[in-house]
Amino acid sequence: MRRKNAIILFIILISLFNIFQFYSNTVIKLCFRDLWLENHKYVNPIDGSENIYIIIDNKGLLKFHQYNINNNDSINITIPKNSKFIISLYENSTITAKWDIINELNPNVIKFIEYKKINPFEINPKKRDGQSN
Repeated sequence: MRRKNAIILFIILISLFNIFQFYSNTVIKLCFRDLWLENHKYVNPIDGSENIYIIIDNKGLLKFHQYNINNNDSINITIPKNSKFIISLYENSTITAKWDIINELNPNVIKFIEYKKINPFEINPKKRDGQSN
């Protein structure tokens, strides 16, 4: 009986966590950062606006923030102390981007680590020979 209750409780907790992620602006992923970056949708086909993604790595816990921007939009980003972050932008962007850091910060506080280009993930279905009627 205890095992059955534990399984039911576990299913309820997982369901609540998934509902929270569905309605939240912050999606928590525990691993495979590059895989998630490959699958981002950068251009909104309806209005032509673009999405940028801020990925914050805070002690191994990744948080993905998605922002939809148009020209001359501004967003505020808060990064926890002692964490790494990635700004993921669309390579062929038509929207101008300007990054302002409030106040004059010590250059040791924020430093550039690397530039990395990740190609979008493409699914290549296996070709099957056959006939259709």
